[in-house]
Amino acid sequence: MMKKLLSSALLSIGLLAGPASWSASPPPDAVWKNVADMAEGDRQLAQTSLIDMFGEDVSLWPEWLEIDGVYIPPGKNRSMLVLRFPMRKDCGAWGYQILSPVTSEGTRTKMGEPFCGNDLTLVNQAFQSLPDIQFDSQGSSDAEGNWSFAAARWRWDGKQWLKYPPK
Repeated sequence: MMKKLLSSALLSIGLLAGPASWSASPPPDAVWKNVADMAEGDRQLAQTSLIDMFGEDVSLWPEWLEIDGVYIPPGKNRSMLVLRFPMRKDCGAWGYQILSPVTSEGTRTKMGEPFCGNDLTLVNQAFQSLPDIQFDSQGSSDAEGNWSFAAARWRWDGKQWLKYPPK
């Protein structure tokens, strides 16, 4: 009896925790789409979050700049919005800016500074509301300006992104 009860409890915990990680990035039911095709509010927030890098006048942004976004987990209001845009820097092919789930005021906030790296993988940890983000290769430079590249994993602690060993 006790063994059966313990087995049921472990199964329930496993079902509540969900998968240890998403094998696809983003999850199969999440779709990258151009921010021009997003709702007005998210489109404006996406553009506003990139003003520091590209300037206030969107009409003067480079022609090659295509900004895509994806809701993680798929949905809208309870999902963080991940923005992806091409980078012309040594740190990686893509820039990523993460925006929070919709706040009680009906807006999103920037979650830290933008990332620069290559392909993004999401790692969904049990009992965490937001997934970790992991890059297959993320560049960083030392004091002399020499670049090195390595896999990097980041976890949001509610205030900032903390670096963790990649899986």
